[in-house]
Amino acid sequence: MARFVFGMGIALINHWKIIKKNFNPDYGIDNDKSKWGREDTYTNLTCIAPEALSGQKDAEVLITIGDPYVIETVKKQLDDMHIQYKVLIQEIDKWTSEENMPKRLQSMSLNEKKILLFNTPEHDNIGDHLITLAELDFLKRYFQDYKIYEITDIEYSWYHLKIKKNITVNDIILITGGGFLGSLWLYNGEENVRNILKEYPDNKVIILPQTIYFEKNKRGEKELQVTKQIYNRHQNLIVCAREEKSYETFSQILKPHIRVELLPDIALLYHIDSVKKERKGNALLCLRNDKEKVLTDIEQREIEQKLVSQGWEVKKTSMHSGKFLGIDERKKQVYDKLEQIQNSGLVVTDTLHCMLAATITGTPCIAFNNLSDKVKNVYKWIEKMSYVQFCDEIAEFESKVKALDVASEICNNIQFSEYEKKLEKIIRGI
Repeated sequence: MARFVFGMGIALINHWKIIKKNFNPDYGIDNDKSKWGREDTYTNLTCIAPEALSGQKDAEVLITIGDPYVIETVKKQLDDMHIQYKVLIQEIDKWTSEENMPKRLQSMSLNEKKILLFNTPEHDNIGDHLITLAELDFLKRYFQDYKIYEITDIEYSWYHLKIKKNITVNDIILITGGGFLGSLWLYNGEENVRNILKEYPDNKVIILPQTIYFEKNKRGEKELQVTKQIYNRHQNLIVCAREEKSYETFSQILKPHIRVELLPDIALLYHIDSVKKERKGNALLCLRNDKEKVLTDIEQREIEQKLVSQGWEVKKTSMHSGKFLGIDERKKQVYDKLEQIQNSGLVVTDTLHCMLAATITGTPCIAFNNLSDKVKNVYKWIEKMSYVQFCDEIAEFESKVKALDVASEICNNIQFSEYEKKLEKIIRGI
């Protein structure tokens, strides 16, 4: 009898420890043809096509996918082949019941005054880790009278029942900022936030500066209604939007008893350490290749060609590190990326936190928009900085490059201290 995991993506990697221990699969399966025949470097599982399951009546299949809509699609595939299956996210509580929490969480006590920062990332997105560094830095500076606990998205999934036993109604719950609210990023994003609100109905909960976005389709409409129902049920919720469009959305969908605030992306509040600066003549391209991408492949190539024609040596990068090395290595991974950005003569990106990394390191930058408009909308906080230009369309690109202040230094004129003090008052309730 062979065992298969269906889904060779982030959910498999996130939960591989308990999957290996409790299911121990022989093969991986995925609907992505590009993965067929390849051995996954993280799990060492060889990926095969779904058709390989046909006729295998004794096959055991675990659906290792996070997105609920994709799960339903895969369940139908397996039902059509008369293959039995289990779903990973329905097994996690059982499989993690005997797992020990990390030592820093084991020390949590009912008898201490604490702030809990929930849902920080364990994926490889450097921008989200920059947010976390900024949040922890802020809390360290302004809340020395509290014990601060960070709880990652995976730790919440695994240990939420154990964590809840050590939290009192007087503890303050923060949910990390970013761009995962709404229908785009349900797995470990919007769904985790909903679960936290349901688990802690009487605690003060503050969602740190976020973008919220619902797709203009049936999925988006359905998830909007679920979000409205769960958020509005909470009686002590404060939501911070990081741009005006999300502020308007929150204000429209939330009832009057929920406070909505407009604050900058918290990465802009980060008190960055010294980053080695060796500004070079290369242009660094950091362009999306995921569901938030709006630039076409042709447009991306056109941007590269225009840079080359202007004499730039083009190098490419990503705000994804390829592998999250753990909380202890987070700062090094973030600072390696900040150094790469700062040492470039020009950055061209459609990734929000690449733009913000360029901003806080004083690096000339041209920014394009993304699907949820968060790049364009957050840009309004920094639009007076002459070394960062927003580009609405490819036709403007060359003129935007020429308009850049390429002699910029590390940005010392970002004065967001008023927002730091405002956020402190929001959290303290004063």
